[in-house]
Amino acid sequence: MGAALAVLAAALALHTSPPATHDRLPVFLGDRGPVYFDSLRAVPLASTLRVFHARSGLRDVLPESLYPPSADWDYLPAQSRLLVAAGRARLYGIPELSGGVCFYIHDAYHGYCVARLVHGAYPFVDARTGEAFGLLSDRAARVTVDGRAAAFGRNGFYVRASHVRTIVVTDHDGARHVYSFYPCEVRDYNDIPFHYVPPLDPLPDYCG
Repeated sequence: MGAALAVLAAALALHTSPPATHDRLPVFLGDRGPVYFDSLRAVPLASTLRVFHARSGLRDVLPESLYPPSADWDYLPAQSRLLVAAGRARLYGIPELSGGVCFYIHDAYHGYCVARLVHGAYPFVDARTGEAFGLLSDRAARVTVDGRAAAFGRNGFYVRASHVRTIVVTDHDGARHVYSFYPCEVRDYNDIPFHYVPPLDPLPDYCG
């Protein structure tokens, strides 16, 4: 009897989907970019993503448009990787000295910098340009944006999309990560009173 119950439990486990996670992230409305969030973590994010362990090729060379305009920027252009290409769009990942990762669209600083993923991904929705893109863990198998499949690459995804409501990242084991969004305005540092304390990760700096 005990053996039969164990077999039944194993069969049920195989046919039961892993629990879904649900997170709420900001939609970037603009003002002035780019957006930054840097913080130190015990395990640097870049080291956990397979794409940064792969040999660099010509496709990974960072476009001139994304080179840092000054030495104050702490990311590492020589270690950039092309995450995904979709039509004319190219999404690049660039490690930071702190171990975080910036991900930017090739023609401008459309994107974000994060120190960690949120349940295996960090989707970014840019309301200015009608794009959704972001970082994915090695576990991710597919991404849908409001039910439509996104272009899927090496630890990254991209899709043209306006008025995004929900992004779903599904892992190889079937686990689902659901992300919904709220509006966020990003301001320059000099717009913020000196006593202002930025909110905690994963919210962007100066999200009000």
